[in-house]
Amino acid sequence: MGYKYLQKVNISPKFGRLLPVDFNPYRLRSIRTYPAEDIYFEIKTYILNSGAPDYIWLKGPGDFSLYSGLRRLIKLIHLEYPDQKIGIYANSTLFQRKDVRDDLQGCDLLAINLNSMDESNFSKLCACNDPVKLRDVKEGIKEFAKVFQGHLFIYTMFLKGVNDTIENVSELKDFMIEIRPKSFSIGEYIEGGFESISQEFKKYIKDSFQDVPIDISFKF
Repeated sequence: MGYKYLQKVNISPKFGRLLPVDFNPYRLRSIRTYPAEDIYFEIKTYILNSGAPDYIWLKGPGDFSLYSGLRRLIKLIHLEYPDQKIGIYANSTLFQRKDVRDDLQGCDLLAINLNSMDESNFSKLCACNDPVKLRDVKEGIKEFAKVFQGHLFIYTMFLKGVNDTIENVSELKDFMIEIRPKSFSIGEYIEGGFESISQEFKKYIKDSFQDVPIDISFKF
């Protein structure tokens, strides 16, 4: 059976079988609301035919107006499959809102992008349709991390000439030490005409984080 929203199951050495849900409001331009019921029907059909994955992997929309639909989808899954683990990729800008943070407490695995600790670059790198302040996002992540019982995963992508600064590395390090995520991944963005960050800067990043007491992976 072909699916509109579900993608091929991925195998993760750390998390097992992940069933990705591909909801992209920028690709599906005709959609004005998050299609919770339609996505849930496909998930239920998949589980009936192929069995439950280790994680259903959802992408949280960065547009707040669509978020209530994601909230409903999570509830639908847990009503039918209370033991099903849910992983969510969430834009870090969502964390300035307490109602969103409260809903995300219900997931088991949460991945957040956090690319810059500089206000001007943060707005450029974390796309959001609504006004956002880095200070509010950081405070929201701090409050969330204090009580979250699942696996908190944060990743940072460096772009040459944008956020590849010593100050950004230093502030990211301090923030990771403060919130203590279960995992932190660091990589580089080399699409869209961006060149690779320098070898010297890659070494500087690795040297800077070598004494941080969390699980860190480098994707370069």
